[in-house]
Amino acid sequence: MSSLRHVNLGFELVAAVVGFAAIGYWIDRATESYPRWTVIGAVLGIIGGLYNLIREALKLPSTLDNKYTPPDQTSQPTEIRTDDPHDHEHDADN
Repeated sequence: MSSLRHVNLGFELVAAVVGFAAIGYWIDRATESYPRWTVIGAVLGIIGGLYNLIREALKLPSTLDNKYTPPDQTSQPTEIRTDDPHDHEHDADN
């Protein structure tokens, strides 16, 4: 269920922006001051939505299973062959 919560964070960000912008638009229509309150509402929605997104994203590492272990950085790299299998220069038939 935790992963579903993190997926919904994007929708919550959009809902905050649209919701606050709609309230601002309603105030603009009532006061005939378009687009002042619509812009203010959208900015407040962005700030509030991003705050919520960052707050929940910072909780993300503590909710993940710690099953992933990074590869051993001290191991030697695998040798990469650079010889061409079609190179017949070293054939015994020459």
